[in-house]
Amino acid sequence: MATVALPGDTIPPRALPLGTGKKKTLTLGPGLHHIPPSTVAATIAGALTTDHKKNAAAVEANTGRVCIAPGGKEKIPKKNKTIR
Repeated sequence: MATVALPGDTIPPRALPLGTGKKKTLTLGPGLHHIPPSTVAATIAGALTTDHKKNAAAVEANTGRVCIAPGGKEKIPKKNKTIR
């Protein structure tokens, strides 16, 4: 079950991966912000995704935009890369 994060939400430590072995530093991806000393907060709305092998967490959101170009043709920008 995915955890939904809203901007300003504090992410509980139990929802984040724990570092084991050589990789003990938590990597924060798009949508997450570290507030010292040990608080992690969401900056965008979306699903919290974690990768325990890489010890990483990110917020996955659909942030794509559709731009209407002259002539009525749509240009769809590439999506942001997120950790999966």
